[in-house]
Amino acid sequence: MFGQRLQSRLLAVTLTGATLFAALAGLLSYRTGYARAIDLGRTQIDSLLTAVAKTAAIGAYAGDKVLLQEVADGLVRSQLVTRVRIVGPGGNTLMLREDSATNATPGALAVEHALVSPFDTRDIVAHMRAEANMAQLERSAREQAALLSALMVAQTLLVAWLIYAAASRLVSRPIVQLAGQLARVHPDGHERVQAPTGHQDDEIGALAEGASALLDQTRDALARERELRRRVEVVQAQVQRLVDSSSAGLFVADRQGRLLQANPTGCRLIGLPDDTVVTPLGPELGVLAFAQPAAWKSLLARAESTGDTAMADLELRAGGPPPRWAHVLVSLQDDRFEGVLYDITERRQAEHAAKHQAEHDPLTGLKSRAAIERLIDARLADAARDGTAVALYYIDLDGFKTVNDQLGHAAGDAVLIECARRLRGAVRRHGDLVGRLGGDEFVVAVSCPPEPAGFLQALGHELVQALRQPMAIGNAEPIGLSASIGLACWPEHGATRIELMRAADAAMYHAKRAGKDGMSVAGSP
Repeated sequence: MFGQRLQSRLLAVTLTGATLFAALAGLLSYRTGYARAIDLGRTQIDSLLTAVAKTAAIGAYAGDKVLLQEVADGLVRSQLVTRVRIVGPGGNTLMLREDSATNATPGALAVEHALVSPFDTRDIVAHMRAEANMAQLERSAREQAALLSALMVAQTLLVAWLIYAAASRLVSRPIVQLAGQLARVHPDGHERVQAPTGHQDDEIGALAEGASALLDQTRDALARERELRRRVEVVQAQVQRLVDSSSAGLFVADRQGRLLQANPTGCRLIGLPDDTVVTPLGPELGVLAFAQPAAWKSLLARAESTGDTAMADLELRAGGPPPRWAHVLVSLQDDRFEGVLYDITERRQAEHAAKHQAEHDPLTGLKSRAAIERLIDARLADAARDGTAVALYYIDLDGFKTVNDQLGHAAGDAVLIECARRLRGAVRRHGDLVGRLGGDEFVVAVSCPPEPAGFLQALGHELVQALRQPMAIGNAEPIGLSASIGLACWPEHGATRIELMRAADAAMYHAKRAGKDGMSVAGSP
């Protein structure tokens, strides 16, 4: 009887103390579990923002609202985020997305990331702020805290029962049975701990039930972790697809300029197949991709020395003719070069065509008046520096108006084209200038040694002979023309281009008055 009373008193004291301790521990566990669950939610949202930060930074830097919307939509579709706002440096909202099915909670948990430039980590291009789905987050936190609290209560009761049963050998066997079951159960499986026979309703049963609940919680946590990992992989795959489908070539090179990574567009511009798998320490990019490797090396050196993004238009080795060009931007990031290639071949061709059109006569293809004046000025400056001379032939066709009047302007154009061809043929040196001033007036400018009288007379005679030969234009009878040519030399007949051209023009009119079909030298009687 005494033993029973003592055991009852021990049981009563143990249970009373255990109950009080369990209540306190359960309360503390609930609060701790709740706080940890909220922190876990914050961490998960932070992980989501980190996963998409580079993509969002690219979108903010490029002003690509479609890309920003895809990033924001991907975040809002998660159960953790109810609103995403991306704000530019000036405070303007670049993108705002929110879950219409979830009401915003004032003072909700928010995580904010600064988005830095893809090319300069010191340049903040935007801020991305994600507000948590507090209803989901608090519900999950309460569930986890309740489970943790229940586990703590169960553990406390188990300790109390062990203390009470210390004098009873009958308790050890059920404990061993429970331990054996726990050892055989896989946390991710569906097996659960069964209470030993006769202990389904006591503390041993509670321990078994708590273990099963813990296994359920562990399985759920693993499932949530797998789902989160799957979502992160989906976001990463989306980012990779954006990179792979980008019209800009993206590449990474080491400090020595060796290619480490490139997207399909980058491979194509560099000269590699789109599906090339670039291995670490790949080929030297300057030799592989660019027609002038030295220009590539200079670009890398400028990016390294300034610490900023360096850019240049470089001719590509791949493709052509015509030559292909790329606008290259390079910056040094984390001891490696990151860059972007934009194909600007069409722009360069358009610029070249525009320059050619501005400097050439559209009918004959000879240099235009503006180009003639600029090139003669340059020749005079070179001659003054080198001590050489410049000779200028001013050529006017004899009888060209009759061709236009009798045969039409189409025939006149054909005559001008043929005259231009003959003048180019007579002036064989690459550096000599042949141009059309307008109408039926042409000029030829040559650089020559001082006092080159014999050479200049011979060239003038050849020009007269070339234009004197009959011209077969279409099915009409051959057209016979001639030319009057005036020759003036710098510095003898003029110190400037204007004076030189005026002297040659006057000499040409002297040749016309002398009977045409010949050449006259400035200053001749």
